[in-house]
Amino acid sequence: MNTEGSFPVKPIRTNENWNNLRMGRSTQEQVNEVKSWLQHNTSSRTPDGGDRVGNGFRALFAGSPASGKAAAALLAQEAGREVFHISLSKVISKYVGETEKNLDTLFSQAAEHNWILFFDDADALFDRRTVTTDTQDSHTAQESVYLLQKIESYGGLVILATGREHHLNDVVLGKLNTVVNFEPQLQA
Repeated sequence: MNTEGSFPVKPIRTNENWNNLRMGRSTQEQVNEVKSWLQHNTSSRTPDGGDRVGNGFRALFAGSPASGKAAAALLAQEAGREVFHISLSKVISKYVGETEKNLDTLFSQAAEHNWILFFDDADALFDRRTVTTDTQDSHTAQESVYLLQKIESYGGLVILATGREHHLNDVVLGKLNTVVNFEPQLQA
């Protein structure tokens, strides 16, 4: 599959290793939860070739953006999978219905190839705003809801990353399987 050009994904790779990420015990336990899911749920396809619905895993990587991307790449390497950073600037469209079409294409390709999806700056996607002031805000809110529905129904691993977990909408936080906090840890 060619992921270059206009398709809104870019592979994430790293030269780091787990020892470089300086994780505390709690962070390591949460990473191990994601690893365990990847080991035991290796396919986003059902045995008859259909898409798994609702059997995916959604993780929030909070804190250091470099650590979150490195951890996503390391998880993918260990699982023998690919992880892709989603470029929302190429997905979101000002034309009504186009964003939804782009998301459908993206998630269809992801399911077909069993990708791990990485959405950076999740707080910008799913912030705490609840009041819409104009038509554009309403359209943006509808797109966010549609994206959340696609994430929730995806049968694979979706990682949302943010440096500001407390800015996320409570609805989004409630749909996560785990939150991995990559704040710097003091070495004992």
